[in-house]
Amino acid sequence: MNFRMIQRDIARNPMMTLTLAVFILFSSVLMANASTMIVHLFISVEQFFQQAKAPHFVQMHAGPINQQQIEAFVMQHPFIEAQQTVDMLTIDQTQLFIENRKVSEASNGSVMDMSFVTQNPLFDFLLDETNRPLQVAEGEIAIPMYYMEKYQLQLGDRIWFANGQIEMEFTISNFIRDVQMNPTIVSSKRFVVHQKDWDTLAQSIVQHEYLIEFLVKEQKQTQQLEQLYEASHLPQQGPTITYPLFKMLNMLTDGLNILILLFISVLLMGIALLCIRLTVLTTLEEDIREIAVMKGIGIAHRQIRQLYVMKYIALVMLAALCGYLLSLSITRHFTANMAHYMGKVQLTLAHYVVSLASVGVVCLTIILYCYFTLKRCERISVVEALRQGAIPERRNKGQMTIASSKWPSINLLLAIKDIGARSSMYRLIGAVFIIACFMMLVPLNLLQTIKSPDFITYMGAGKSDIRIDLPYNVNANEHFQNIQSTLSQDREVEKYALLTTAKFMVETGEKQFDSLQVEMGDFTIFPVRYVAGTAPIQDNTIALSILQARELAVEVGDSLKIIVDHQPKQLIITGIYQDITNGGKTAKAQLTPGSTTPILWHVINVDVIDNIDIQQKINAYREIFATAKITNMAHYITQTLGSNIVQLKQVTLLALLLSLSIAICIAGMFMQMLLAKDARQIAILQSLGFSKKAIRRQYISRVLTVLFISVIIGTILANTLGEYFINQLATFIGASHITFTSHPLQAYFFYPLLLVCAVTWTVLLTTTKLREQSPISKLGGNS
Repeated sequence: MNFRMIQRDIARNPMMTLTLAVFILFSSVLMANASTMIVHLFISVEQFFQQAKAPHFVQMHAGPINQQQIEAFVMQHPFIEAQQTVDMLTIDQTQLFIENRKVSEASNGSVMDMSFVTQNPLFDFLLDETNRPLQVAEGEIAIPMYYMEKYQLQLGDRIWFANGQIEMEFTISNFIRDVQMNPTIVSSKRFVVHQKDWDTLAQSIVQHEYLIEFLVKEQKQTQQLEQLYEASHLPQQGPTITYPLFKMLNMLTDGLNILILLFISVLLMGIALLCIRLTVLTTLEEDIREIAVMKGIGIAHRQIRQLYVMKYIALVMLAALCGYLLSLSITRHFTANMAHYMGKVQLTLAHYVVSLASVGVVCLTIILYCYFTLKRCERISVVEALRQGAIPERRNKGQMTIASSKWPSINLLLAIKDIGARSSMYRLIGAVFIIACFMMLVPLNLLQTIKSPDFITYMGAGKSDIRIDLPYNVNANEHFQNIQSTLSQDREVEKYALLTTAKFMVETGEKQFDSLQVEMGDFTIFPVRYVAGTAPIQDNTIALSILQARELAVEVGDSLKIIVDHQPKQLIITGIYQDITNGGKTAKAQLTPGSTTPILWHVINVDVIDNIDIQQKINAYREIFATAKITNMAHYITQTLGSNIVQLKQVTLLALLLSLSIAICIAGMFMQMLLAKDARQIAILQSLGFSKKAIRRQYISRVLTVLFISVIIGTILANTLGEYFINQLATFIGASHITFTSHPLQAYFFYPLLLVCAVTWTVLLTTTKLREQSPISKLGGNS
């Protein structure tokens, strides 16, 4: 019997049934894939870290080292399993040529720090595309995945190094998966060459940087090692990075995409709930007489409801099962980025169980909502249903009459009156349009925000035209003073700010200390965005990044004890700012580093006057400041967040297509329900002399009025609630107060217009059914 009912309903309302099934299917597909991606991401990272034998603690250092001292430190602490020091030859961007012998990386506007290395002997292995430690022969080179994607490189392509003393040509033999420097947000990359080639290069490259790496026997001992190392007198001229931070950076890009997919799938599930409500109401309207007869002969409400529930359970389960099976076939597409950067992972039992459980949650939610919606059967009066052939409606009182109205159009007036009289029904379709608009605009606004030049302020830096990075070495102070002197005399420079980052110890508890990267300088010239408070101006003040403040459990107005030149200094926190770089844990203060304070690097931000070609100025500075890295800040965001932007573009396109599809399908379903529900009223209007064109205009006016109001509400919510949602996600990486930077013409006109055009076309197409209706038959009863 239930099977015959399902067959009859599908034959009677094929579009409505198909639309509902499609929404449940899409919601199941996205939910299943998002949950599969979560499992896949954790397994991929874990497998990648095991295969690469990722270090637990790394101290980057620019300057001379004493390996014997480091080995003595290891001998003193038996919980250290292994230690190695990686010698990296720092590549000048003007001396490396990828793809084109005539165009250097500096000319391409690269913001990456590049180094030549050899394969590591003990751990931190640089892997090939099969996730095995790679080996290169003389004359060959292995390059990071980042450059393979950027230049579409292939095995056998060539790159060149030339610095005036030597010129070497290398053939690409492998692409590197680097557990430390894989993510694009990490602005350092390693190139692997043969030991003999490295020795040749070392004769002409004077600038070295070291990675002092450690493995501990148990991962929980990492923090203990970090504290011991920082308390020692071992090399510390650079940032420290730990195993958890490596994991976070490798999970960042795909993790954010998973959260956005979950967000879209939840919205789709919400639309499926509204859709099933619309379907149930339409079905009850069409089956009103049959329901009345069943109630009249004594069938209980629960039994009647059970008949319909079983039908929708079958539909939901079938659509969800198809969605689950479809998700299995397209999982590889959703996990392609993970496979590219971390290697392929075989699907495990956990993949299937978690994705199936998420689909089960979707099914259960929709079925429960359907069950409660069908309680409407209890309101059906047998006498009224048999007499009127319709479910009694709650109509709002106090509506204006046609006689008292001053509206110029009677059709528009009737449309407005109907919206007011049946507001609960129109709120349903309005909610769908709001969700569709919201789903369309939030990813779009996020994409435009990340691509905006102002996004640099969320990376702990002020907005400027040019950034000059000067890594610390024995001559760094001399070069720093030289740059300052040159900028002060350059009339094409509007303003500049000199910033120095050093490592200090901060008290985290009783006799417990941790390292803190503190940037020093004038922070009023190129200000960052402060979530709370203001920039540190006095010498007893400090500002912390969001994640650093959270880790130290402090707020604006609290104090911190910093060790400056072996002496404790009390600093008052004046501000908390956003920073998604360096693991999101940084600080800014007006401190004077002591003679033993480890200086990490210098940064100079520069703004040039109007009408000056920034790229030409950068090229000129590269000739003058040979030891510094000069970056056009217009390129910085696109290069460091490149993979995030590419994937977010795909998500934005998916959201746009889904939003338009939702609006079209729901508008069509709603109009089908409305025409079935209003069959008698339409017949009366036709009998009173209203033309079919006039009646169509009324229905179009109703839907478009609701649509325009919904688009306005959806746009407002996208910029408020959507912004709040994005900020909650961004909190995990060090930003919690992102303000959307949207393109007004796109966000407020073009994309909403697409939605309006799609819905208008659907309503026009659906209302052509009016021509097929006979007023006489409809007045005689529902057919």
